[in-house]
Amino acid sequence: MADLRHLRGSWTEVHPEAHSATRSWWDDYRRGRYVKDREAASFARHFRVRAMTAAGEISTTSVPGQSRELVLKNISWGKSIGHAFRLIEYLSRDGAFNVTDPNDPNMINGVQAHLRVKEEWGLLPDAQNLKPEFQDKPSSYWLQVPEKDRLQSRQFLHSVVSLPPSLNLPDRSPLSSSQPDAAAAGFALSSAARSVFTDAGHDFLMFPHRDKGHLHFHFIIQAKSRTTGRQLHLQRSQTQALRQEFAQSLRRVGIDVIATERRDRVPELTQSPIDKAIHQTIQRGDASWFQRQQALQEGKYQLGTFARKAPGWHASFGLEYEKRVAFDPLQKGTAGPSPQSPAQRGSAARRLAERLGLAARSQPQEPVAAPLSSFLKDLPPEGADHLAKKAIGLYRAPEKALRSFAAMYQENPKMAVWALNRRPLAFGDLKAGWEAPDLTRRELNPAPAWFEAVKEALPAFNTLSATEKQIAQVQAAEATEQRQNNLATRAAERLQLRHNAASAHLLGLAERVREEWGRDPRAASYAAQIEARAIGLPDDTPDLNRMVAAARAALRHEAEQASRTPDANRAIQARLAQDRPNDKDRER
Repeated sequence: MADLRHLRGSWTEVHPEAHSATRSWWDDYRRGRYVKDREAASFARHFRVRAMTAAGEISTTSVPGQSRELVLKNISWGKSIGHAFRLIEYLSRDGAFNVTDPNDPNMINGVQAHLRVKEEWGLLPDAQNLKPEFQDKPSSYWLQVPEKDRLQSRQFLHSVVSLPPSLNLPDRSPLSSSQPDAAAAGFALSSAARSVFTDAGHDFLMFPHRDKGHLHFHFIIQAKSRTTGRQLHLQRSQTQALRQEFAQSLRRVGIDVIATERRDRVPELTQSPIDKAIHQTIQRGDASWFQRQQALQEGKYQLGTFARKAPGWHASFGLEYEKRVAFDPLQKGTAGPSPQSPAQRGSAARRLAERLGLAARSQPQEPVAAPLSSFLKDLPPEGADHLAKKAIGLYRAPEKALRSFAAMYQENPKMAVWALNRRPLAFGDLKAGWEAPDLTRRELNPAPAWFEAVKEALPAFNTLSATEKQIAQVQAAEATEQRQNNLATRAAERLQLRHNAASAHLLGLAERVREEWGRDPRAASYAAQIEARAIGLPDDTPDLNRMVAAARAALRHEAEQASRTPDANRAIQARLAQDRPNDKDRER
């Protein structure tokens, strides 16, 4: 909407640094430097969430009923004066919460709202707002058509702004109290709406309610501007900007609300979802191995591939990667993710090892990272140069990123190089304006002495024992076997259904032979042969439809060779002609 165009620039004004970093990266992406759309959206979201986290405008709670999110919904568009009057009468009923303010022209009672809409808004009567196909028709004709189908122009918008139920604002606070109340919320929302709609020529009315158990405000907004004559059009981005405008106005009067997009709402991650899901499943006591495998797939940010192919890396660095994927609000500035306690780290293999009574070693405290030069000294010169310039320079904490990469490379070199090129976020927080390293295993070519140096500097970079690794591999093998068994079972069920359908068809054909050729002495033998085919049909028949067609061809041949009267032959041929299209359909 042209009149609300200033709402589009609100993001760049509030977060210019995040916008510029995201925009420059997006321009590079569009030039073909990056491959995946998912990476583009992920990186743009990374900067947006960081900026909103620093400003305290992002929700970090996952407890039901404790959200701080402000809700804005566009309920419906109205096209008639009668619809507007009925809506005003409903919103100003006895159940409405009365916080009318004589100094606020938008917070008035129902009678005043009727008069204002009728006299000042200039809504078109139905006879002047008809679609072209109804303009030359009498009123007795178009009155039978619903309003939304016979009327042309939208005349008002009905929207609702809902405050979080956890606020529990009183109607009016005592004068001695500094606690915000519903009157303050109404004043803040009305002020924000005036700055957006009234200044653009769109008048509005506001009605506060408590009938749903929490405070919410209904808005009736004039669709046609009084100053420019333009229609109101709220796109999705403008609706989100308007929601942020309302939230900012409420925060000015002391009401703690936020307005983040759904994709930016991040639960605070304190434990790996994989570990949590499998732990809850195992606690039931009757969980089978298959149910445990299902629990592994129910984690919201599950790392199935990494956990299966690099269990040692997943045990030491998996939770940190999950936090980065979820954009944990604890990441602020350039400090990176918060330090983890040993109880917060682990893997599904460790949980299973404890459940089976195996002696799993406790994870030692994470040692202090050695300088970057100590990691690269034993790497071949070319490989060290490639890794230092193209990859490690992308990260905010290069020593920690290199340690994570070395752990995965020793366990699964192919996956480590793939993750470095395609999922660099797996090894650490990335700097602004990063580019994909595009390295190959031949360029790196690390010598065994390099891994020895890494082990010497960081002896605990892999905390899984041989027993735990074996358990993780057994889990993966069992999951694969279970999937193959399920596929084989479904294939057998489909084959059995085809077998049953063909048998039923042959039995029906035998029944018709007995009914129609009952006088023929050979009809009983034909029917018996068909039933024998139906009962003795093998399960591995390659083409059941072809067998049915062959049975019909044999019957047709026998009918032609048999000596019958002309009338009987004509009846048989007519019956076979009726069945012939069905055979063609089954063959297709």
